[in-house]
Amino acid sequence: MLLRRVGAVLALAVLAACTDAAPLVPPSDDPAGTLASASPSATAPSAPSNLVPTLLSDTSLQVTWTAGTDSTTHFEVHRRILNADSTWGDWHLASWQAPFSRVHYDTWIYSGSTVRFRIRACNDTACSDWEWSAAIWMAPPAVPANLAGTPLSATRLRVTWTEGAGNEDGFRLHRQHQDNGAWTPLQPLAAPERNATAFTDTGLVAGVTYRYHIDACNAAGCSAGVLSPDVVIPSPPAAPTGTAAAATSATSAQVTWTDASTDETSFTIARRLRNLDGTLGPWTVAGFVTAGSTAYPDGELLPGRTYKYMVRACVGVVCSEWSPAARVTLPAG
Repeated sequence: MLLRRVGAVLALAVLAACTDAAPLVPPSDDPAGTLASASPSATAPSAPSNLVPTLLSDTSLQVTWTAGTDSTTHFEVHRRILNADSTWGDWHLASWQAPFSRVHYDTWIYSGSTVRFRIRACNDTACSDWEWSAAIWMAPPAVPANLAGTPLSATRLRVTWTEGAGNEDGFRLHRQHQDNGAWTPLQPLAAPERNATAFTDTGLVAGVTYRYHIDACNAAGCSAGVLSPDVVIPSPPAAPTGTAAAATSATSAQVTWTDASTDETSFTIARRLRNLDGTLGPWTVAGFVTAGSTAYPDGELLPGRTYKYMVRACVGVVCSEWSPAARVTLPAG
C-alpha cells in the first residue's frame, strides 16, 4: 500500500511540473494555433519536430514525430478540432506517450472534421516548447474538375484536370472508347499521383472517340467521379505527292508539291543540307504553310550547296507521312 501511495505522489509531481512549464490550453482568440507556450525551463528536454498527421480512414489517423536528442520521460499529444463557425476549439489531451514512442493513433474524430495536433516533450522537472502540426481534413477529397483530353499525335492524348481540395493521395483515371462500353483503368502501371493535374495516354488509335473518368482518393475514401467530353484523335491526312525543289537565286529555293488531302490544316516543310564532305546533316523544320498551299519559298541558304526537302500534311498535331525528298543545288554566288 505504501508503494502505491508513493507512486501516485510521484506521478502527480511530474504532471504538476509539466503543467507549470507551459499552459495546456492557449488563449481562445488564437484561431491559427500559432502562439508559443511559455518559455520552458533550462532543464526541459528539447522539443519534438516533424509532427505529421496521416489519414487512416475518415474517422482515424496516426500522428508521427521526431524526438529530440536529450532525456525525455514522456510526450504529451494534444488535439483541437475546427468548429462549424470556422473557429478552433480548445486543446484537449489526446494521449501521453512513452519516451521511446514516435506515433499516436487517434480514432475519436468525426468524419468530415478538420483537426490539428501539437506535442511537447517532458521530463521530471519541465516540458519543452510545443511542436505544431498542419491541419488535416478527415474526409474524402473534393471532386476534380475540368477533365479534358487533347490529342498530341495519332496515338497519344494529353488528359488534364483541376484538383479539388488538394487532400487526395492520388487519382483513379479510366478510359472508355466508342467500340467498347467497358471502362479501362489506367493504373497501376500509370496511376496519377498526389497533386497531379495531367496524364499522357498512349497506344491509342486515330479516328476513335475516347472519353475519360477520374476521381480523387485518400484513406477516407474516394470523391465522386467526373467525365470528360468526348475527344477524337483525327485520322492523318494523305501525304503530299510530287514534291520538287528549284533554285530561285544563289541563296533561295522554291519547294512545290501536290496537295493529296482534303482535310489538312497545315503543311510542314523539312530541310537538310549536304555537307562539304558528302555527308548529310540532320533534318530541320524549314517552315509551315496553311491548308491548301502547294509551295514554300525558302531563303537565306548557302550558295553552291545542295539541299533536300520533304513535306507532310497535318490536321492539328496529327500528321501524314513525309513525302519523298526532293533535291536542289543552288548556283555559286
